[in-house]
Amino acid sequence: MKKNNYKNFIELLEFSPNLVLYGNSGTGKTYTARKIVEEFEKKYHQELDFASIEKQNRAKFISFHKLYSYNDFIERRINIENEEVIKNGALLEIAINASLEIMKSSIKGKIKNSINSQSKVWKVSLGYRKTEERIYKQCKKNKEIVIGWLEYESLEGKSYNEIYSMLEIKRGKDEPKLSNDVSSISALVNDMKKGDLVLIYSTPTTIIDIGIVEGDYFHNSGEPYPHKRKVSWFKEFKKPIDISSYDNKTRLSLKTIYELDQINFSDLREIIQDNDKKISFSKDNIKPYYLLIDDIDQGDILSIFGESISLIDQRDIYRTILTYSKKTFSLPSNLYIIATSNQVFKDRFLQRRFIFNKLIPEPSYLENIFIDKNISLIKLMNKINTNITEILGEQAQLGHGYFINLKTISDLYNFWYYRFIPLLESLSNIEDIKKIIGQTFFEKHHIVYLTKENFEEAIINFIEL
Repeated sequence: MKKNNYKNFIELLEFSPNLVLYGNSGTGKTYTARKIVEEFEKKYHQELDFASIEKQNRAKFISFHKLYSYNDFIERRINIENEEVIKNGALLEIAINASLEIMKSSIKGKIKNSINSQSKVWKVSLGYRKTEERIYKQCKKNKEIVIGWLEYESLEGKSYNEIYSMLEIKRGKDEPKLSNDVSSISALVNDMKKGDLVLIYSTPTTIIDIGIVEGDYFHNSGEPYPHKRKVSWFKEFKKPIDISSYDNKTRLSLKTIYELDQINFSDLREIIQDNDKKISFSKDNIKPYYLLIDDIDQGDILSIFGESISLIDQRDIYRTILTYSKKTFSLPSNLYIIATSNQVFKDRFLQRRFIFNKLIPEPSYLENIFIDKNISLIKLMNKINTNITEILGEQAQLGHGYFINLKTISDLYNFWYYRFIPLLESLSNIEDIKKIIGQTFFEKHHIVYLTKENFEEAIINFIEL
């Protein structure tokens, strides 16, 4: 790759959304991965640096290591107040955010701009479906969701406890559904936010509509269902859709409104795609999302990816059942995975699912850079790598990243004695090291720490030999 030419990488990502950058240490693999993201953004007419993309929750940077596991990458079970909760790992988290972007691409109007990664998903029942179908039809026509109780009381600004006291006075302390009803009322009045999604339930396990909360709570005094929120109807299904496989708590609650904390945007994307073949999500109209995995070769790939390994090369096609949540999962088409590695993988699972691009040491990055006008960094790098290749082979060459930040003779001195020589010691024996850096830096079988004045002269002689 020539300096600052990322066109080839962009073409590779368009060919496959899974890319591994591999090569010698110091060839700028991590830096290049971030730059690829920035350059890829220009396709969508956005001039953003990587940090800005991260702030938009569209990029996530992680590193694999020996202790990195499925629990970190996919999902894990934890106990909170004696209740088991499933937490999303890095891949699921970025996939959910990318799925939200896909969903938003099919929503018309400005309301889609209010939906974000913090938006919640709510279950809502609109009247008793068998006996009050008119309530449901009226809500559809008026583009609103409604709830009953306390017909003549506006609840604006009322807390949960205040609503509880008001309903308790009206209905009595022994009302069996009191806490459930108060929870539903408070959810509509206080907890829902603009941009939240509401799933309209037809039965305890099926939904018939998906709406987006469009406005604040308001009250129409005297109506049977006076407490309201305006919504924009996003998806209306022709027949009820069973979502019990996405939320196994559904059967356990008869509350009119409650948060569906098990259902995420990845689930909603799948539900919509499964039940409306006319909806097409074009990558040209949606923003890309990126997962950067540094040192992917340092992790136990099959253990970390688990069942999701089969999804990597089949976006929006293959699905799997997740180990802990038992939910179906697929990877969205707008998610790109860019990884770095010190070596090309021999593992057939990754070879088939990723494409690989080798980065080599690029002396051209050091062109016309000198230390104290006497020491050319490009010549120093070439000399070091020539000697290394003769003794240890090309795979041990140093990349330009080792040299790019050397500005003074003190920088070079510290690099030479405290980075370069220890690196050589980890790769070979003392006799090979002597052949690579020369006798000047040795006294018998020990490294000589020259003064900085003598060191500069020794480096100049080393380059010229």
